[in-house]
Amino acid sequence: MSGWILAIDVGTTSTAAARRVGDRVETIQLQGGPRMPSLAFWREGTGASGTGRLVLGVEAEELSTLAPWCLERAPKSRLGEEFIQLGDKQLRPVEIIAAILREVHNEAMALSGGEPPDEIRLTHPARWQKSRLAKLGQAASMAGLGEPTFVPEPVAAAVHFASERLAEGEHVAVYDLGGGTLDTAVLKRHGSSFTVVGRTGGDEELGGEDFDDLLYRHLGDQLPGDVWEHLREADASRDRAWAQANRELLRHARRAKEGLSRSSQYEFYLPPPVDRELEANVTDFERLIAPTLRGTVAELERTILAAGLQTSDLAAIYLAGGSSRIPLVGRLIQERLGVLPEHLDDPKSVIALGAARLERAAARDSSVDERPLSPEGAAIPPLPGAAAPAAAGAA
Repeated sequence: MSGWILAIDVGTTSTAAARRVGDRVETIQLQGGPRMPSLAFWREGTGASGTGRLVLGVEAEELSTLAPWCLERAPKSRLGEEFIQLGDKQLRPVEIIAAILREVHNEAMALSGGEPPDEIRLTHPARWQKSRLAKLGQAASMAGLGEPTFVPEPVAAAVHFASERLAEGEHVAVYDLGGGTLDTAVLKRHGSSFTVVGRTGGDEELGGEDFDDLLYRHLGDQLPGDVWEHLREADASRDRAWAQANRELLRHARRAKEGLSRSSQYEFYLPPPVDRELEANVTDFERLIAPTLRGTVAELERTILAAGLQTSDLAAIYLAGGSSRIPLVGRLIQERLGVLPEHLDDPKSVIALGAARLERAAARDSSVDERPLSPEGAAIPPLPGAAAPAAAGAA
């Protein structure tokens, strides 16, 4: 094999990768599936040596039952921090991201007969400032990947969705609601790629993980006060039975978010020491998230207007990111903007596929305007019980 490109999308909750060989673009199987969880678990040392090890992805999720307080679910969202505490071990977030990149690179190399890629591309939220990109570049260097090419996620999404559907000069908007960030952007077809028009919008502190937490608290509020308190304090007390029950509640909160996209109710049993049946319904879920989602749609509209366009000037609005699958997202966009947004393929894989598909010259010229879009006072409303979002562009 010769001349292949590796694109890696390290997401807040899951990581995907794709490769381009000639004109063929395909996803790369990671740990036996189309993506791997972006999980990190510190397996504390056993035996005489007492040496621990960092475990990633599927294995991290499986081993987390041993010590739930040693699990980090979203290392990407903490890339700007100095340290992450996993049990008694302190790790730098950049070390964890480097380990994830190394894992993906090794699996891609195995698939490619051991031949290294000619180019490695790393995707990132469009609103990331240079300090965050420098951390991502440092992680790539630590992983032995050399100097990567950075590709903004909305550019990658547009390339995947519309490369063969749009004529030169046509515009599309991208609404990318992932696990930890929101990106909104308007892009113009230019040759074999897309250029960002105007400024990108979004929120670096809002994503599907916030909706998971919202459902977690909604479900926990159904429990007796002392039981709910035991669950919330389980990691700090290192009570394994209660900590595992707390992780199980978190897992069901994530499943409820996904399940309520398909049905009106989600029910489950939380075993001892909780020993309770709990439920969530779509009416309550949508009531809780609607004000914030309306704010994200308003941010998309501001992004379109800041590009000097109206919705009637767009060829399409594309949805990317796992949380864009929430049906209320599409309904609110259609209600406010009068356009039915399009969902193509698996929203969690399109970013990696688009980054791999991007032509080489275009990939190296995909910078965006880093200045914040929203004027003061136009912040997206926070979720119930959550702090207001951090200022746009905060590192």
